[in-house]
This record gives sequence, C-alpha cells and structure tokens, in this order.
Amino acid sequence: MTTIKAPFNFVPLSEKVFFPDWSDKISHDVPFEDSESGIIELKITAETPIFVRNGHSKDDEEKNYESFSHINGKYFIPASSLKGAVRNVLEIMSFGKMRLDKNAKFAQREWDNTTLYTLRNEQKKFFCGYLIRQETGYGIVDCGKPFRIGHKQIDEKLGQTLFENNFSKDKGIDLNKGISIDNKEFDPKTAIYKYELIKHFDILKESRFTLDTEYCKEHKENRLKFSKDGEFVGRLVLTGQPDKWKWPRPQELIRDAGKFYEFVFLQPKQENIIPVTEKDFNHFKFIYSKSVEWDRAKKLLEEDGIPVFFRREKGQLKDFGLAYLYKLPYNNSPYETLSEEHKMENKPDLADCLFGFTNKENSLKGRVQFSPAFSDNALESSEIIFTFGSPKASYYPIYIKQDGKDGITPKYLTYNDGKISGWKRYMIRKDAWVENKQDDSSWGSKTQEEYISNLDTIIKPVEKGAVFTGKIRFHNLRKEELGALLSALTFHNSEGYFHQIGQGKPYGFGKVKIEVRLPEHIEHNKNHLMALFEDAVSRKFPDWPVNNSIVQLFTMAKEEITAEDVLFKYMHMDTKDKEKNEFITAKSHNEFLQEFIRLKNSTYSPISLVEDLVKQREKESEFQRMEEQKRKEDESRRKAEEKEKSDQENLLKKIESGLSFLDEKYDNGDYKIHDFNGARKRIDNWLKKADLPSLPEDQEESLKNTLFRLYSKPDKKEKSDWSAFSSSIWKIISKYIGEEKATIWFNDIVINR
Repeated sequence: MTTIKAPFNFVPLSEKVFFPDWSDKISHDVPFEDSESGIIELKITAETPIFVRNGHSKDDEEKNYESFSHINGKYFIPASSLKGAVRNVLEIMSFGKMRLDKNAKFAQREWDNTTLYTLRNEQKKFFCGYLIRQETGYGIVDCGKPFRIGHKQIDEKLGQTLFENNFSKDKGIDLNKGISIDNKEFDPKTAIYKYELIKHFDILKESRFTLDTEYCKEHKENRLKFSKDGEFVGRLVLTGQPDKWKWPRPQELIRDAGKFYEFVFLQPKQENIIPVTEKDFNHFKFIYSKSVEWDRAKKLLEEDGIPVFFRREKGQLKDFGLAYLYKLPYNNSPYETLSEEHKMENKPDLADCLFGFTNKENSLKGRVQFSPAFSDNALESSEIIFTFGSPKASYYPIYIKQDGKDGITPKYLTYNDGKISGWKRYMIRKDAWVENKQDDSSWGSKTQEEYISNLDTIIKPVEKGAVFTGKIRFHNLRKEELGALLSALTFHNSEGYFHQIGQGKPYGFGKVKIEVRLPEHIEHNKNHLMALFEDAVSRKFPDWPVNNSIVQLFTMAKEEITAEDVLFKYMHMDTKDKEKNEFITAKSHNEFLQEFIRLKNSTYSPISLVEDLVKQREKESEFQRMEEQKRKEDESRRKAEEKEKSDQENLLKKIESGLSFLDEKYDNGDYKIHDFNGARKRIDNWLKKADLPSLPEDQEESLKNTLFRLYSKPDKKEKSDWSAFSSSIWKIISKYIGEEKATIWFNDIVINR
C-alpha cells in the first residue's frame, strides 16, 4: 500500500513564461485601440461550507478570529480572497511567473543519510565563532576550533548538581515534557532551557580554562575545565539536549552514551572576521526564525554576537548554524530552482499586466478591481476543530519533482539538485469532512479541553448554499486580457469546475461555484474573447488545451474526491515511534507524490475555442481577400478612367495645337520631321483623333510652310515624287486640301520656285 499521500497536489511548472508583448504600452490614461472597460457581476455559491477569517483593526476590543468575515452582522468574502483565487488560476492558465520568497531557504538534519547530511563525517572541519552585525553588513568572528567541557565540570563551577539533576540518566528529568520556570513554559531539550537554568549564575562571562586530562582520555583531546590560572580564555556556549547522559561515561563511544558536553569558544588570538553576505544571513534567519532560540539570538546579535558553528571551503564561508551538528542548508533555495524566465522581476507576465505589481525598480497599477462579495442568506455553522498536518515544503519527496515510475524513484532529488513540483493546489472534495477527534483514544491522560487547546485552529464557517454577490471593475483591457480574465473565472467557459476560497481546503471546505453576468456586447463575444487569449498563449505554448499543466489544473478543479479516498489525506507523523511515522516510512521506500491525474487515472481539459476563431479568421480572410480584389479592381478602373480622361485632355490639347508638331525640333536645331512620309503619318493621326475628313483652313498655312521646307531639301527616296503632280505625294496633299488648291500649291512650290 502506498504510504505517501497528501490532500493537495501540484500543477507542473513550465520552464518558460508567457510575457505579453504589449506590457510596455499599458496605460490608465491612453486607451488601447481595441480596449474594453466595464463591470462583471459575480454570483458565488458555496458548494461546501466556507470560511474566511474575520479581520479586525487594532482598536477592536473583540478579536473574533473564529468567525467568518462580517461587518455589522453581514457576511462577506473580502476582495483580496476573491482576487487571490482567480489570479492563481489565471497565472497557471497563462503560464505566469512563480513568485517565491528569495530569503526562504530550507535546511535538513537527516542524521542517517550521510550522503545528504555531510556534517556527520566532517566534524574535524568545524570552526566556531560569533555572528555579528557590522556597519558594512554581517560577519563571523573566527574563534578557531571549538573546545568541549563536561556537565560535571559545569556543575562543579556552579557549586551544585544542576546539570546532573536535569540531564543524567540516573537523576534527570523527563525531557519529553515541558517545564515551567517563573510561569514560562520551556522545552528541556532546548539550549534556551539551559540558559534559563543558569541565568542567575555568573558563568557565561569570559573565563579561563585548562585541559581536562581526565576527560581528554575519552575519545577527544579538546576537553577543558574551568581554571583560575588556565592557559585558555573563552566563553561557555550551551546547545540543545537531545537525550540524557550515562554516568560513569562508557570507555567506548556508543550511541546511547548521551550528550555530556557543552562548548567553549576561545578568544581569538587575532581578530579575523569572515564576511557573511546579506543573502546568506537572510537564509540563516529564515531557517532559525521560528525556533525557540531565535528571540535570544536576536538580542545577542546586537550585543556580543550569536555563537555559531561553520565550515569553510576554499577560504570562503560554506555554511553555518546554531548547533554543532547544525541544520545543513540545501545548495538552493526554492527560488533558486526556478528557471531564469521566472526570475525576470521587471518583465510583467499576464497576471501582472491585469492585477498590477510592485518591485524595487518598477510598479504598475492594476486595471482589474474586485469588490467584496456580500451575502443575504449566509448562516454561520457551529464550531469546527481542524487538525492540520501538512508536510513542510522542505519535505522533498513531495515538494521536489522526482524522476521515477509508479511513485518510486531510484534516487531522490532534493533542493540541492532538483526543481520544485509546481503550483500547489488542493483537490476538490465532494463534501467537506472533518475527522472526529472528540472521542479519540490518543488523548491519553489529557482532558478534552487540554486536547482541543493543542489543535491547530477552531473555525465557524458559513453553511453550504450561501450565495455571495460582488463585482469586478475592469478598465482599458485588451481583448486578449479580458478573455484571460473570463477564462480564469469560468475555466474557459466550462461547466462543473470549482474555485476554492478560504481555510479548510484540505478537508473540502471553501469549494465555490462562480457565475458571471456580463455586459450584453461582451456576453455575445465572450467565446471570441477567450479564444483570443488562448490563441495569444498558444503562440508560445502550442496545443494549449492538452498541455500537461492545463490538464492537471482542470482535472484538479473538477474531479471530486471523497473522505474515504485515503490517497488524499494527510500522512501521519509519530515522533516517538518511527515505524508509525509515515514520513519516514515513505522515504525508506523511496516513494514520491505522483501527479494527480496518475493517482486518479482521470483527465479533464478545456475545449479549444481557437477553432471557431480560425473559422472566423478564415471568413475574415476571405472577406478581406474579396475586399482586396474589389479594391484592386476599383483601383484599376479608376486608373483606366484617369488615363482615359488624361488621354482625352492630351488629345484635346494636341487637336487644339493643330499641326504645330510639324515645326518641332531637336535640341540641336534639326527638325523632327524631315520627310513627307513622316509628316503624312503625323497628319493622318491628328486628323483621326480630331475626327476630321480633311485639313481645316486654319492649319493649311502650317502645312504649306512645311511642304516648302521638305521640297527644298527632299529625302532621297522622295525626290522624284515631288516634281510630278500625279505622284503619291501630291495625291495625298490633294486629299488634305482639295485638288484645286493642291494644284495652286504645286505651281507655287515646284513650278514657279
């Protein structure tokens, strides 16, 4: 039977991100050419009980965290909750950037996995020192190799058996039970408890030490004891107490000998400060900030420094921590596992373009605004107790994408060498459920009140069937952007898909159905708008509807699971019995969390709307082709008409200019017409265009002058024809001006000349 399970799963994260090419043109004042502005009305129906914690101001006397968000007795879903739910879906559908905290870096202390936890085999390489804050940043004052001092020696210095009475197997206290000191609760396994024990003793200041020859015989040579005239100067540093120690000490180093030694940090012989980058300090802070030791550590940082242990590599700081075998940071933070496109902070993705963003260098105001959604019928249910058991994000069998088959990997990938699993989302449950703890035998000796006080949270959700109404106002959105918003709200206009809001999602709480009411012109074109969005994203992510990330999202938003489905419950953690600890068992079998579609053997995906868009584009293309053809024909017709008109105008000009062409000359002064045949052709052409049977009288003089010129220097081929009136030349001239007038011209030009 599979051990690894979770009430959530992941939508795989793409290495690439869709960046809109219009992001640098977004403005609240200058509209896009095809922009849309308006209001979308929302109807949100609770399909299971939902809970959004009630907020309050600092001045509120009643801080009712258990109640659903309300004002003046009227329940509402805050705008931020709605926006967050819709934005997350839009980010996934549009292949947006994953936004992770750069300071978040996990660490591990897997004692038995020496390949992963390398500190177990490298204790000779440890150094110690004090983490300090400097004007220029952070640094570690190098105190060299750490020395040790036994609990018996500390008790001797204190003048009482304080450590023996707390931490020895013979006389010690139960380290698994909390202890109250001055009305404060302490975990006796922590260093903070030890410091509380000795806070009234003057033992933590700088002291002198000498080698402890008795305890140096026990495995190590760096054992010290307090000595007034000792050759070593340093300070006592206390760390946690995982177990009790045996006395007398065993001669051989055995596992159950127990922790008997604390540390002494010697005064450095010369000041050597190892630089600590702000990035490394922030990672250190993230790892330890939730521990009980952190409050004390913060104070020490501003005083003498925080005692730390560290390793070097090639002269540089490699890693460091609060304990001797400290939590070993992974090579990479979750942010550092992302591809480069996810780290492009100043390059907005589609969600940034719609909802806005702010970073150190740039910002953009959102153009999509959600209103709170109020209900007129919401009823608050009775109190519900939740026990959350979500594995931490450092649990790599779940949070790191693994290679393997059927949920088994030959070798785990971690934050050292792997990639994050993706977008975390909870499954949709058929009904909300809560395991009944009220009669649980695991209470042991605790009363019901004591047991309940240790649970994670108590809520009072509103009952299933509550209806909330709100609005989305959008301004100056491109059609693709409006289509993306509609797709995120309606799961690409698909039926039977659900959003999730508020707390309790692991148990099926917060399942809501969102219905939209659109302006009439948008309602009529909503599929077209969503198709434009799909088409825009598909240019970078072909086959968008069947992309694995989209299929995972849609399957997780539709496939309903039940309380009986054991694969989707929290794993059991038992800190006392490792065999009952499912987290350890899963690791021992090399199990990893499989994708949801494999666990359910079911898939859902959106119906592509681009096909209709393609058909519409084809129609538009055909229409544009016909329009272009018509334009070309009209243009050709226009040019023909213009040419005809121009020709007519030129013809009229030529007609009006008469036989002036007979006198045209070249640039060198020679006449263009130098023989009768050339003149005849030009005259015939002119008569044809002028639609005249013969030469008008007003043109006769021009012709006669040309005939005088041509006869005086006749062309060799025509010379003999000029002297006979019966020749072809004079017959043509007779045709132009009549035979009678031609006879007179013959006499004037030829006979009487």
